[in-house]
Amino acid sequence: MDDEDDLGPEIPYLSAIGALMYLAYHTQPDISFAVNLLSRFSSYPTQRHWNGIKHLSLFTSKPKDSRLDFPLPPSPPSRPVIGHLHLLLSVLIHKSFQKLSSKYGPFLYLRIFNVFIVLVSSSSIAYEIFKKHDMIVSFRGLLPRHESLLFGSSTFLMAPYGDYWKFMKKLIVSNLLGSQALERSRGIRAKEIEKFYSNLLDK
Repeated sequence: MDDEDDLGPEIPYLSAIGALMYLAYHTQPDISFAVNLLSRFSSYPTQRHWNGIKHLSLFTSKPKDSRLDFPLPPSPPSRPVIGHLHLLLSVLIHKSFQKLSSKYGPFLYLRIFNVFIVLVSSSSIAYEIFKKHDMIVSFRGLLPRHESLLFGSSTFLMAPYGDYWKFMKKLIVSNLLGSQALERSRGIRAKEIEKFYSNLLDK
């Protein structure tokens, strides 16, 4: 196929762009420029653009020093680079999950490029995870942009659950969101709302 030939509907160009955008936002901001460039051709992609996606996918492979050195749940057969993406594109996403769970079991490990997913379709397993092991799954780690731009785990919203998080929650509830604090700021909030309405009516 020539590089300038249009892609057929069987090539999941839009799905690949969506997956790469997810990676660019959450885990690999260094590929944002290339993903945005390729997304401009979503309406009329050619083989050259598809080759660009495949080359870009090489930069999203699993790192050699991965921290996933513990036993993983069962996993369906995957493909190089894209992982299990091809299993999720045939039908609607919830039907794809249902089909995978029916075939491979209620507790699965999936990989979309370098994003790792645990699929739970059993209420008893979900209870085990979110009730008995909630302390473990409550913190998902920091995204690169949060680590560099938002002072990492020193912020209240991104901090892992623990003594610091409980202290900050108590401090915010008592001094910022408590009934006395809200009463003290009533006048300020009324003025800001009035200013907002004025600006809205002026426009």
